[in-house]
Amino acid sequence: MGDVGELGKLLMQGSFNVWTDHKKGHNKVKDLARFKPMQRHLFLYAKMLLFCKKREENTDGHEKTASYSFKNSLKMSTVGITENVKGDNKKFEIWYNGREEVYIIQASSVELKNTWISEIRKVLTGQLEACRGRTQSGIR
Repeated sequence: MGDVGELGKLLMQGSFNVWTDHKKGHNKVKDLARFKPMQRHLFLYAKMLLFCKKREENTDGHEKTASYSFKNSLKMSTVGITENVKGDNKKFEIWYNGREEVYIIQASSVELKNTWISEIRKVLTGQLEACRGRTQSGIR
């Protein structure tokens, strides 16, 4: 993945329950995995959304230190968002490639969900405006 500095500014981070839905290549294992959420720590950058697994390790002084192992990333320039998921007002979806891969994300509260949606919407709107600006000025 390279240098985290290339991802732009870190906008938000937090822990969520995440379910994945892959449209291609369904098999029994993947189908079962869809029903069991994964605990993931998400890092929202200006250019990328990172999915990590949080690990807490005891140090010699018995204090827990958090570390994160990388699991997946989505370029913000390729994603879409569905703000409401039927049946749970704390869930939203991030998807890409024509909904070929869908990540259902459950926040701990409706307020937290709305904060994340607002920030993601700002990123997507900013990209759209930047793209329009390049097109209008003749830069491609």
